[in-house]
Amino acid sequence: MFYGKGAGSLATGSAVVSDLLNVALFFESDLHTLPPHFELKTDKTREMMDSDAEINIKEKSNFFVVVNHVKGSIENFENELKAILPFHRSLRVANYDNQAYAAVIVGLESSPEELITKHGYEVGKVYPVEGV
Repeated sequence: MFYGKGAGSLATGSAVVSDLLNVALFFESDLHTLPPHFELKTDKTREMMDSDAEINIKEKSNFFVVVNHVKGSIENFENELKAILPFHRSLRVANYDNQAYAAVIVGLESSPEELITKHGYEVGKVYPVEGV
């Protein structure tokens, strides 16, 4: 075991020194003999690491939706919305006014307006929401 001042606990100090020894001993070896976190950029791996192709990851969005002229109870409307919408993380429906319900839908890939309208509902407002 290796241990020294400022190295932290015994196991941590030993791990740090062990990693440094691995780098020093295998520095001129083939790239694949190094531990994964010490891989160096070489001509062999440059093409894999320096790609110009961007990867865009679209995060799921949250929406506040007001649906006008809904007939039936709030529970029935909530169940219908759950059946209409694709995979979503959560859905919460409340009374908006005498003739409309409001829903907060969390975890959709795109606006739910088209899907809700396609099923015969009149969408009054759709707002993207953050921090739900």
